[in-house]
Amino acid sequence: MSRYVLFSNTVEEYESFIKKGVFYWPRGISKLTPYQKDIKSLQMNEALGDEVYIVAGAKIKNIKDSTLKEKVQRTPILTHKAKVVEVYSHPVIGYRYTHGRNVSESFMLPFEFLEEFKTLDEYMGRPFMESELAELEEAIKIGACIEELIHTGEITFVRAYYTDKGKGIFIQSEEAEKVYSLERGFPSFTKKDKGVTERLTYRELPNKESILKIKAKCEEQGIDFESYGWNIRTWRGREFLKLQISEEIFEFIGGSLQEGISTRILLENETDSVLNNINRVLNGEVISELSNSVNQDLKYPLNQILYGPPGTGKTYNTIIQAVAIIENKTVEELQNEEYEQVFTRYQELKKDGQIAFTTFHQSYGYEEFIEGIKPLMHQENTSDISYQIEAGVFKDFCENAQRLKISSNGEELEEGCKIWKVSLGGSGTNSIKEDCFLNDRIRIGFDREGRDFLESREYPSDTLYYFYEEMSIGDIVFSLGNNKHIDAIGIIVSEAEWLDDESEYKRSRQVKWIAKHIWEDIYELNGNKIMVQQTIYPLSRLSLDDVNELIAHYSENSEVELEKNEKNYVFIIDEINRGNISKIFGELITLIEPSKRLRASEELRVKLPYSKKEFGVPKNVYIIGTMNTADRSIALMDTALRRRFDFIEMMPNADIFENVNVNGINIKEMLETINKRIEVLYDREHTIGHAYLMRLMEDASIETLGHIFEKAFIPLLQEYFYEDYEKIQLILGDKDKPDQYKFIVDNEIRVNQIFKGNIDIDIPEKNYTIQKEAFLKEASYKGIYQSINSDNDADEETN
Repeated sequence: MSRYVLFSNTVEEYESFIKKGVFYWPRGISKLTPYQKDIKSLQMNEALGDEVYIVAGAKIKNIKDSTLKEKVQRTPILTHKAKVVEVYSHPVIGYRYTHGRNVSESFMLPFEFLEEFKTLDEYMGRPFMESELAELEEAIKIGACIEELIHTGEITFVRAYYTDKGKGIFIQSEEAEKVYSLERGFPSFTKKDKGVTERLTYRELPNKESILKIKAKCEEQGIDFESYGWNIRTWRGREFLKLQISEEIFEFIGGSLQEGISTRILLENETDSVLNNINRVLNGEVISELSNSVNQDLKYPLNQILYGPPGTGKTYNTIIQAVAIIENKTVEELQNEEYEQVFTRYQELKKDGQIAFTTFHQSYGYEEFIEGIKPLMHQENTSDISYQIEAGVFKDFCENAQRLKISSNGEELEEGCKIWKVSLGGSGTNSIKEDCFLNDRIRIGFDREGRDFLESREYPSDTLYYFYEEMSIGDIVFSLGNNKHIDAIGIIVSEAEWLDDESEYKRSRQVKWIAKHIWEDIYELNGNKIMVQQTIYPLSRLSLDDVNELIAHYSENSEVELEKNEKNYVFIIDEINRGNISKIFGELITLIEPSKRLRASEELRVKLPYSKKEFGVPKNVYIIGTMNTADRSIALMDTALRRRFDFIEMMPNADIFENVNVNGINIKEMLETINKRIEVLYDREHTIGHAYLMRLMEDASIETLGHIFEKAFIPLLQEYFYEDYEKIQLILGDKDKPDQYKFIVDNEIRVNQIFKGNIDIDIPEKNYTIQKEAFLKEASYKGIYQSINSDNDADEETN
């Protein structure tokens, strides 16, 4: 049995369904979360017996029913649990009902539901009028005729088009470029005349002949088809479900519902914040409005640096912080989980691009972080070198964070990697272009080159190199209209293929067209550069914001659906203080300020020096840096950086070793004593972190402790004190130990035994050696925090 979540935001449907204890819904339109994409065994289509949870969106708060209105005070809210009790293997056919309102405010209810619907005592704040009940009686009879014809196989479904703002419903005619209007007489129009495009949301209705059969059957039975039959409507999808509501829940789940999503698969472990909250509610938790506010600024600063001495768990905590930010949880919640589980989710989020990790160093620069220029070898002539602009890790991450998610019928199509200009048979209208539009593909020529070069990958032209090597599934293509305009926008959905059946332009890729037969001027968006006749090349001057706006504009009511990217993204910079901040960030140091982020009150963008694109930092990008204070004090940090980041101190935490005992050695007291002495002899920024001793949690043996001291503690102290072994002795308590328990043993230098003659230079009085035997003696460690005066005071040693 699988579990699903449906998101309802239409008051008219929701009220009627809930009050009758049923729900009708399209089947097989689930959208996958990033976590789910790698799970190949997922059942995408709902089946009999599956559980479905119903979530109501913000519009449901406008419900008229007083009982339901009282229960829906906050949204999104998990309202009911239901079970799939029937699967209909044909598109839903419904009736457009107004309940006394304007036609523009009508809504569609499945014919299968009308019998139950008319028994409601009250609907939308009032009872049914006699004329409305009479209308529903006729509609029910029409529905019965439709059901009978479907059962006998006499209904044929074809593509249906709903144009904007109720301007009409059209069904596909026998001719590809013509449609019938769903009204008396079936007037015929060209798609272009009525603004009908393939990008409109995919729906199906009975074709003209099938509707005439329905009309004839209704008239045979004395049913008034002319008055009511033209109100036939449909939902998207090719199948639909009936759900029986089994349980009332009404629990607030928080978060933000994303546009374009109607159904989700519900798994136990999820990175999606809304689904995660649903699981929490089902497990008995109460979600507070404050802790699930979309505005995360109250919980986590957009820019923060975790700073402290080495070994204090800074990198460890960035992992917990990053997952908490993305999952909309508190750090305390994640600290109560097994770290391995949190780390697994961190790795998944990193793989999906919601978390990025980089380390600054002395040679790290603007080119690696924001954008730079890299050489490109030409395939036509390998002796020629050109240069192309390439985004750095942070710029690429920011663009990914604001990228629209584009999908069709629940299947995500693209991550918007690259934008390509494609000439389909040239500019203007031509037969090759029309074929591409009709058959959802792009085609290019170079037929004489054949396919032999694919094995050697020695491409005879840049165009073929782009087509085979650089283009990817999910890339966006702009079809050339003329040198300033595009006439189509599409998304690549397949690898390259060879069309044996075509006489020319045999190289092809399948495309999901967002818009066709448009005329969009992109001259300014393209940096005031005209497009040239080269068949394929990347439009690198276009900014992602511009492309997003174009797609959003042409995707309204489209089969291709858009989902705004409301997720949080976390960019981790390890060792941030080791890089030259001015050199790495450049002009972008201002853009990371919360008030200067995109869509913030003082939004700023800058024109980048290489690409000349405008760039800004999105509000959903969180930056977490780590800083080792043993390398550099905060006081020495770049002032511009200090003003723009919140600094969170991470100091050694000896308390975690409260119950750790190694052969009688008090690890907590030992670490506290060492760090107190370091603070006096050096400073608190060079204390030793608890992370060095974490292995003792699993193996509390003298051998493990000895290895830590020999390989980590002693080298670190040598670095801190520049091999001033007298200070190291003071820190380790060696001044007050018998010689056999000292880590650092001092020996008097006898000059006369080493040198001959008179020595007229300053010679140290002592030299120092590391006594390795001490690493396996308990008294050596106890002597750090308590007096060990003689052999009798020490515990029996084991070697």
